[in-house]
Amino acid sequence: MKIFVIFSVFIDNLWVVSTNDMSSPLSFISERIANGQDAAFHEFPFACSLKWGFLGDLSHICGSSIINSNWVVTAANCKPYSLGTYHVVCGITDRTIIRNQQERKVDRFIVHHNYAGGMSLNDIALANFDESLTFNEYVQPIALPDGSLTEGTATVIGWGLRYTLQIDSTNHLQRGEVPIVNNDECCNLLTSLVPDACSKIDATTICAGGGQVHTCSGDSGGPLVKKVNDQWTIYGIVSWGSLVCDVNIINPPTVYTDVYAHLDFINQHIN
Repeated sequence: MKIFVIFSVFIDNLWVVSTNDMSSPLSFISERIANGQDAAFHEFPFACSLKWGFLGDLSHICGSSIINSNWVVTAANCKPYSLGTYHVVCGITDRTIIRNQQERKVDRFIVHHNYAGGMSLNDIALANFDESLTFNEYVQPIALPDGSLTEGTATVIGWGLRYTLQIDSTNHLQRGEVPIVNNDECCNLLTSLVPDACSKIDATTICAGGGQVHTCSGDSGGPLVKKVNDQWTIYGIVSWGSLVCDVNIINPPTVYTDVYAHLDFINQHIN
């Protein structure tokens, strides 16, 4: 699993930039997981693939997480288009094995009102579907946190690319363990790549990673999780990071949206 600086969304073979500055040499940076491991089948029953298509087949673009039978949470940068169709596919570990999957068409997205687009704070969105998910051993909601994650390690999961030149998203869900990095250190590590990185890192974000396990294209919107009292809890949502996600390099941390800091936004809409 691997994440690269300045995440955006990889749709088919196109990069959707997560920065508004199209002239920047960093404009085409994205997310995925490299140097991770295959997740065990149905190890993460809250994980869903977010797919998008326009006048054709749907393709995986982002991760998302079930928070109740009618809502998933993802990144706001995963909703780049007003046209086309979005679906969530839950109950899968390998995207080619569909016998336990539940697929729902997204009826509406609610993007955080303070999200400014691209690489920005408040990179969080909710996706709603009218036909409820049926909970079983393959499809389950994830617990919301009762505090922020400030130290230790956590697990990031996703179907994103595993190396920079990979053509399509990974079929089998990947998992990787990443250390939590304090914001000051994170700011210093990312400033050389993103000059205004520090303005995009604050008390509403979490930094994690900074080694050979990274997120990459297609991992955006996916969860940063940790078990609490034997229950998976979501602490972060993949937002942005480094473009490069090759397996033999050390990458800077990835920036995640802090879920705890956005509980009011979540509860306001799902309840």
